[in-house]
Parts: sequence; structure tokens; C-alpha cells
Amino acid sequence: MSFLFNPFLLMGLAIILWCVSTLRMRRGEVSGWMSALALAIVVSLAARELALAAALPPYNPGWRFWLGALLIAAAGYGASSNAWLAWEASSGDDGAPALFSWRSAAALIVAPLAAASAQYFYIFRSVAWYVPMAIWAAGVYVLFRTVLPNVKRRAYGGIAAPFISWGSVGAVEDDSADDPDDAPSRPGRVETPRWAWWALGAIVLIGACLYLTSPAAYPTDSHGDEAEVAMYGINLRDSGEWNFFSLGWYKIPNFFFLIPAWGMSLFGDTLEGLRVSSGLITLACIPIVFLIARRLMNTASALIGVFLFTASSYIIQFSRVGVTYNQATLFYTASFYFILRGLQDRCYASIALAGFIGGLGWLSYQPCMLIPFLAGASMLIVWMSYRISHRRFMHSLGVYALAFWTAFAPVCGAYARDPSAVFFRAMQVSRASSEAQIFDRDLSHAEILRRAVLAPFSVPDRSPYLTNDHSGGMFDPLPAVFLLAGLIQLAAACYRPGSALMLFWPVITLLLGGAMTNSTPGYQRLTGAYPFFALIAAPALYGALDRVLYRWRANPPARAALIAAFLALCLALTSHRYFSIIQGVPQLQDDSTRVARYIESIAPETYVYFFGRGHFSLQYGNIRFIAHNPPGENVMNPEAFLADEITHRGPVSFVLIRGNSHYIDAIRARFPGGREVVHRNVQGLALFTTYEVNL
Repeated sequence: MSFLFNPFLLMGLAIILWCVSTLRMRRGEVSGWMSALALAIVVSLAARELALAAALPPYNPGWRFWLGALLIAAAGYGASSNAWLAWEASSGDDGAPALFSWRSAAALIVAPLAAASAQYFYIFRSVAWYVPMAIWAAGVYVLFRTVLPNVKRRAYGGIAAPFISWGSVGAVEDDSADDPDDAPSRPGRVETPRWAWWALGAIVLIGACLYLTSPAAYPTDSHGDEAEVAMYGINLRDSGEWNFFSLGWYKIPNFFFLIPAWGMSLFGDTLEGLRVSSGLITLACIPIVFLIARRLMNTASALIGVFLFTASSYIIQFSRVGVTYNQATLFYTASFYFILRGLQDRCYASIALAGFIGGLGWLSYQPCMLIPFLAGASMLIVWMSYRISHRRFMHSLGVYALAFWTAFAPVCGAYARDPSAVFFRAMQVSRASSEAQIFDRDLSHAEILRRAVLAPFSVPDRSPYLTNDHSGGMFDPLPAVFLLAGLIQLAAACYRPGSALMLFWPVITLLLGGAMTNSTPGYQRLTGAYPFFALIAAPALYGALDRVLYRWRANPPARAALIAAFLALCLALTSHRYFSIIQGVPQLQDDSTRVARYIESIAPETYVYFFGRGHFSLQYGNIRFIAHNPPGENVMNPEAFLADEITHRGPVSFVLIRGNSHYIDAIRARFPGGREVVHRNVQGLALFTTYEVNL
């Protein structure tokens, strides 16, 4: 039997079946079954190889994964190619009118500069907090008064906005075509059918179930940064000084903290409220990802890509972790959509909106600092491919820079007060940081690059205390196979600007956010790349399934049903991977969360003597946030504490973390009759010991 399941034999059989069904047989049921069997064999072997590689170091997938993805890319290339949409660029755009008048441009330079000056003086309390905000709002009003009326206008030169540009091969959507290879190659107006919007609504509903149900239960533990972000945001929100541009914790602008704080004002200042706010951020990304997809691919592929993004294990993870790393996903997708729209439709107003969003992104999570550079490079790529003129390229850069400056400028006042804050947090996690010397000191540059490149497939998240290394790969094994196939297909057409942009944004993010930072790869620094990878995988998956369905002569309802069944399988595997495998191992900072949960259960009736160490005290973020500042005191010198008289009377609990558990004998001897409990995690590891007694 082992001979029959030999991977070489199975892979060879799949190749023979594919060749016979394609070259020697007419379309029909037998041909369809042969194609389906071949696809099932290849995908199964590749996904299993990837799952095995992700389980143990060095996380290198074997030949079955690489060959399987290559075969999928080759076999489905024709259908996948037609999933991407394209038209030839229009000429004659040099006469397009400028977006801003000289008066508006001057106002958009002066008003943000005045806001930056006011922000500088606000730091010294020379002006009220709302003065720079009011000046900034005036500049934003000038910007939007000019931009919004032009967003929906017909693009210059007669190219209508809904047209699709620069796909990987050049075909235009024609869902009525029986054979995807027969799709017309002439330009056409793409209309999204009504059923696609209903399907998108269903995907959003699935995302809501994945992100918002039992938010405090998964992850079972809370990262210390969750509590710090929540408490800083709550204090800032309740203070009434909603100044976006002042620098807060880790010298991050307050805008980052106010986003979850405003969410908690609706859902409660609790861990549940924080995580629901985080989940809503990802839900807001889903329609934007669909809008991006519809500008690049047909309806079916667009919905597949949105589904793969929504139902990805680590998108679920970062949607349920309240640090709101997924703010980067939101600003990445929104910026890319308007850049894409502006370049495709030759619309300066969309470029301006992209610049404004990029400026707001700079105030958010640090990976968003890459957005303006990626946007500028995108315009350069399109210009170098001769899709836009030099004049339009320079105007687009100017419009983007002016809109970016309008959103970003006031924080320059804070940076003028503290120049080190500009890249403070980025430098703390860079390859040159002290943390890199601790976590990555034994890793060569080649190993760092290897880990970054394999992060989407097999190398686990290396961020300390964030997840675990027992289930690696940003994407689940099954979608990851199609991701590699999609990358191969897209690389073959990278000379086209649309393909180049779809590769450029995630690859640069992966290299700079992964290889150039410590603890490579840190998945939270790569959240902006997730939607791009999902959209790259979608046409490959669509192409592989469509070729089987084409050989099968399946009608449209049968095609839709089979694709939906395959996506349901992906959802089931994703749910099992995240909720059972990943969450089956202690997550985040396990000790502090369990301690906080225990103290919350006994407070405020019981007084706590906390035998901590270093930063692990009653003032630690998780304990303050979850246990709500419980009554008690820290015992950082246990010997001196046990030698003195304890004056507190009533119910008390001695909480000893792992490093101090040996003091339990002295406590038990001095205060007999108490209740001793050793608290363990799901793996049976002792986390802390408690001794409750009534004094």
C-alpha cells in the first residue's frame, strides 16, 4: 500500500491525468473527473507538505509544495489569466486640467503649516489643544471642497471610471463565456452583478462571526500592549483633549489610541469592548478589498479573494487582539484603492484622497509609514510603463504630496519638539536595535531573508509573547498553495503595471516589515500585506477550479456551488486551525492574563499581596485593565515583608508568580488554615500560586 501512496507516483499520475484530459479527450464527465482528481492529488500533496514544514524548524517546504504550486500555476494559467481584467491606456491626457487652483494650493500649504506651528506651541501649553485641530480642520475643508466634486466626474479623455486597467494578461470579464479562454480581449465596462453584493454581505457576516463572537475568550490571554493601548486611549478620550497629533505611548501619535478608545465608548471600557473595536476595523477593510479586486479581476475571483482575506487565521488573530495592529490593513487597502482608482481613471481627486489617507496612516501604526513611499513608487511604475505622461506623473505626485501634507503636517510640530520621535518606534524594532541583538544575534542575513520570504507560507510568527511557533505561515496551508501559484502567474506578467503594483506593495512590505525588523518575521508588522496576498491567490484558485469545471461542462449554478463548497472547506480548516490548533497553545503573555483574571474574581473584597518581579506588578497593564486597579500592594522584597508585621485585617490573598513560588512555605507556616491553589495553564504548566486566608 505504501507504494501506491508514493508522492512521486501520485504527482506523476496527476500530471498524466491533466495531460490526457486536456490534450486527448473532449469535454465531458470523464474528462472532468480526471481533471478534478489530478487537482485534488496535487493540492493535497502540496498542502500536506506545507503543513508538515510549518510544524517544525527549519520550516522549509519540500519539493511537493513547490512543484505542486508550479503545476497549478501552469495548468490553470489560461483561466487565471482571464480572471484578470485589462484595457489599453488612453492617450491624449496631457490636457487634463489641474485639480487645485493656485489659491487652493497656497491655502493647503499655509493652513497645515499654521497647524504645525500651533501644535508646537500647544506642547508648551501656550495655546489650547483645539487650536491646531481647528486650523487643521480648516485645511481639510479646503482640500475636500476641491476634491469631492471631482471624484465622480468622468475621467479626462473619455475613459469612464468603472473601466478596468492593466491586468496580468489583458482579457476583460465576460461571465457568459463558456470557455474562459474565449473571453473577449477588447475593453469593456465592468458591472458588478447584484448577486455579488449579496455574496459580499454574506462574507462580511462570516467575518463578523469570526471576529466578534466571544471576544474575550479567543485569544484566552491578553497581550500587555492591549491593556496599555486601551488605558492610554481611555484616559485620552476621557480627558477631552482629542488632539490627534500629540505624541503618546512609545511616541506614537494620539490618533492611533483614539480609534479604539472611541470604539470602547460604544462597547464598554473592557477587554471585550476593545476587541470588538478591533474586529470592526477589519470588517471595514472587507468592502475596500472587494472594490480593489473588482478593478483588477472578474466577479468570481474578486469574491474568492475577499473570502480568503476574511477567513485567514492570522487576520482573525489580529482582529481579535485589541492592540489594533489591523489599522495598518485599513490604511493600506484604502490608500491602494484610491491610488489604483486615480491611476486607472486618470483622476487627480482620487490621488488626493490617497494622499490624505496616507497622511492619516502616518499617525497610526508604524508600518503605515511605508504607504507614501509605496504610493510614489506606484506612480513611478505606471509612468515608466508609459501608461501616463510625464506631465500627469508630476501633477499626480504634486497632488498626492499636497494632500498628504494637509493630513500629516500638524504632527511636525510635535516632531520639532522631539525629532527623535519621527522613527522612534521603527528604530526600536529595526535590525539595528538592541532587541535585535537579543532575539536575532545568532541569525545570518541570509537566514533573516529566508524567514521573511517564507513567512506567508511556513515560518511562524517570531514576535515575543504574541502568538506561538507551533502553527506557522501567515496563510493557511490550502490557500498558501494557491498563493504561490498566483505569485508565479503574476510574476510572468510583471511587465504590466497592474501586475507590478500587486506584487510591489506586498513584497516591499514583506521585505522591509519582515527582513529589516527584529524577531523576523513579526506578523503584526505585515498586516498591510495580507489583502494583497489574498487577492493574488484568488485568480489562481479560480483558474484551477474553472479549468476542472470547464472540462466538466458545468453550468453556472453548478460552478458556483462547487466553488462555494471549496471555500466552505477552507473556512472549516481555517476555523479548526485558529480556534483549536493555534489557540490550543498558550497565547500572548499567559501569566499576566491568568493573574489578572484571578485578581478580578476576588476584588474588591480581598486585599492582594502581590509577590512580583521587575515590571510584573499590580501596576502591570493587563492587571490594571482587567482587574481594574484592585486593592493591594506589591511585595518586591519578600524577605523583608515576611519579617515585618502585617497590619491589614480581613480576607487577603498572597499571589506568588512562578519565580517567587518558593515563599509559599513561609507564608503557610506564618498564616495556617488558608487555602492554597496552584494555577496552571492548559498544558499543565504552573503559572502562579495563591494563598487565601482571613487575617
